[in-house]
Amino acid sequence: MGEEIWNYIAKIGALWGFIGAIIVLLVNLYFTIRGKKEELRPYIEVLRVVADPLLHKGALKKGGKMILTDELKKYLSEQREDSGSKSGGVNLYPTFLKVKNISSNPCFGLKVKGIKESGSIKNTFIDMEFYVLKGDDELYIPLETPNSSVYNQVTLEVEYKTVANEKMIYKNKTTSKNGKELELLQSIYVVKKWGRNERIVETTASNIEWQIIK
Repeated sequence: MGEEIWNYIAKIGALWGFIGAIIVLLVNLYFTIRGKKEELRPYIEVLRVVADPLLHKGALKKGGKMILTDELKKYLSEQREDSGSKSGGVNLYPTFLKVKNISSNPCFGLKVKGIKESGSIKNTFIDMEFYVLKGDDELYIPLETPNSSVYNQVTLEVEYKTVANEKMIYKNKTTSKNGKELELLQSIYVVKKWGRNERIVETTASNIEWQIIK
């Protein structure tokens, strides 16, 4: 009887040992896959810059991708004509939204959307898609000439996918009062199932002025 019980315990112990080894293997595999996905995540930043698209100096990076809108095409045509006639007029450079991949990993299927809000009024001023932004690459989206309207909140959102097919979202929310910027909130999320997104980073900055050193 005692020998039978001992044999039974030995068999059960071996079974639980096997189950434990499988669990450890699965846990290690999970963290390995998760770590690999994290290594492949690209990160972006979004800035407003004023630059001369003809000279490619200052805020514009040589080799960057510049979206050609009707307004920008008109500006470029006028500048080339003025350059040919050697006119000495003062040029007002256009404003761009610079989307930069600050990592070495590419991001795919970019969806860029910008919304201006003031009370119940909403105005979508950017809504476009772009295939790929390689590591350290930059995308320049011309912004329309501002009108007299004042918006209390401007939200920029860039949605994109990683090589590991993870979906990520960059959000940039600017809050203003009486035309003066008060706060800038930037955040990056990894989209998860059932709406439980994973927040990677969130930063808040006050209104400061800065200039790119040429």
